Amino acid sequence: MKAVLIGSRALKFWIPDFKISENADWDIVSFEQIDGAEWHRPDQLNNSEILEMDFIESIDFNGQEVFVAPLRILALIKRSHIYRNIGFDKHITHYHKHLKPYADGYQLDGFYVRRLALTKAEYGDKFPSLMQPVDEFFDDYVEKKYDHDMLHRMVAFYDVPIYTKIQKNPDLAWCDHDLWLNLSDEEKTKCVAEEATVIAIERFIIPFNAYHKISYIKALNKICTNLTSGWFRDWAIDHYPEVIDIFPADRIKSVINQLERK
Repeated sequence: MKAVLIGSRALKFWIPDFKISENADWDIVSFEQIDGAEWHRPDQLNNSEILEMDFIESIDFNGQEVFVAPLRILALIKRSHIYRNIGFDKHITHYHKHLKPYADGYQLDGFYVRRLALTKAEYGDKFPSLMQPVDEFFDDYVEKKYDHDMLHRMVAFYDVPIYTKIQKNPDLAWCDHDLWLNLSDEEKTKCVAEEATVIAIERFIIPFNAYHKISYIKALNKICTNLTSGWFRDWAIDHYPEVIDIFPADRIKSVINQLERK
């Protein structure tokens, strides 16, 4: 009976310095339940594909040989569900610290494409529709004191907010992928940072007087999970550390001071 170890225990096998809890689950894909393991059935997602793959390294688990999924497969599995907000902080950290190099070209990998589609079908992927007026898109349960677009203009890195460069219709929240592709990598990362900054100000700092850096990270986490989707969210996830690094502390302080004087 073939069995394959995935998850944090598999990552620990390849990276001995990777720290996990002594009580961490043994996540094993197998045809039948193995005592002491968290069972990942073949009919869940595309686990059956994992059992069809040929792996070399193995361990003994409760008297049974269990193959260890390589870092490439671990990276693709992680990337396929990282958009979910459950355990996001842990998953984004593991992905960027240990797995991202092994996920190169993930969007064209058949295993990843199928697993992502099955993950969304199984667990959902809720986010607001962009095909609506800007004022309706931002008219959600969060009470906002200031106009969203005004805040964008105040925090902009350049003469205009970067998102305006990727809008074909300024009245809609929807942005165009072709225009996005025309942006430089720096502009794309700063575009995500601008959005995170505005969300931090209007959803956390203004209503709750929350710490600026924590608010910025929470806002970015929402962008990476349930507030955006598609290529914008993918960029935010794949460039998460870079967006964190350009946290505009002085700009946020300046905007807050200006707003308090109004």
